[in-house]
Amino acid sequence: MRVVYDTNVLVSAALKPGSTPAVLVALALAHRVRLCVSPSILAEYREVLHRPKFGFEALSVDTLLEGEC
Repeated sequence: MRVVYDTNVLVSAALKPGSTPAVLVALALAHRVRLCVSPSILAEYREVLHRPKFGFEALSVDTLLEGEC
């Protein structure tokens, strides 16, 4: 199954472990679904996840996005 996740799904998954968005991201990480993104979606993921207000580690964000997108 191929999926496209809204940026809010990734943010919610990171902020709320065990939530429905976290389960959806786990499915992609486990290759149970195929996360499909365009260059513009990937750019939006990067921009939003790097915002200081979330406090996510830049290296962790980059590793996640490079490995799965």
